[in-house]
Amino acid sequence: MSLRQYLGIHQNRVSATEIAVATVSGGLGIGLVVLSAMLFKAQWPLLINSAVLIPIAATAVLVFAVPHGALSQPWPVIAGNTLSAVVGVLCYSVFSDSLVSMALALGVSVLIMNLCRCLHPPGGATALSAVAGGDVITASGFEFVLFPVLFCSVTIVVMAVLLNLPFRWRWYPAHWFHINKKLEKVPARERGTELTSEDFLLAVQQHNSFIDITEDSWVELLEQAKLNAESNLQHPEHVRRNAFYSNGKLGKQWQIRQVVQLRSSRESADSGKHAIEQVVYRVLENNQPGPEHTQSVPEFLQWARFEVVFEDNCWKKAHQ
Repeated sequence: MSLRQYLGIHQNRVSATEIAVATVSGGLGIGLVVLSAMLFKAQWPLLINSAVLIPIAATAVLVFAVPHGALSQPWPVIAGNTLSAVVGVLCYSVFSDSLVSMALALGVSVLIMNLCRCLHPPGGATALSAVAGGDVITASGFEFVLFPVLFCSVTIVVMAVLLNLPFRWRWYPAHWFHINKKLEKVPARERGTELTSEDFLLAVQQHNSFIDITEDSWVELLEQAKLNAESNLQHPEHVRRNAFYSNGKLGKQWQIRQVVQLRSSRESADSGKHAIEQVVYRVLENNQPGPEHTQSVPEFLQWARFEVVFEDNCWKKAHQ
């Protein structure tokens, strides 16, 4: 395994357009949230407290930069932040701003968010803000829950809906995007084993660790993968030097090979057999070529499902 994988540096990258939209909408969104909050001048000291601004900014990053993430949806944003604020206020009222109070605020808020299916990382910061955010926050009690926490959470959700309207590929919330995205139906074909949505979603559940992607997104990705699989189904007829080939398998059986050279080997002259062309290739691991292997052309072609190219930081079927 490479250091990149241990560090969690993912390979896929979004387009420059998506980065620009996320940057502008995030800055504009948080600005409009603060502008809206300025209407409540009596509560202004609460909003400008750094202990409040930090979790609000964290929520804005999730919502505007990852609008289709499971942790960025309206319920986790609003309920996750609000319930965590309630937990924090209760912990402070019982244990003051002690270490016990801070530990309980974070731990119980995570428990509550999991039980209520509204896990939202900035909620932990919100709970701690209610305990250790300073006199202005702790003195406000449950007013802190309503403003700025609930108010700002709802406002961020509303701003995300409005600011993403011009950009169809990032409509918010995620379910709105998915119900409006129409995918072609995959033609029925006879297959030994058909990978179904139920299989896929069960595998996600069996992973038993939270994955930041919605159920709608899982289903759409599966359907899109099926559509991609319907193209270029024939094995390649020839092998090209320096080209890359995939066996088209799923999961850990997936493999990419790079053809290093093509060569011929003759058996003993008195055997009367003709030359057998061979393929010298390297198996890619984490996109890095490994040691050389040799295989006959027919065997290699039987293994190779299609030729692939590395574009936009991912492997794609080569255009035939």
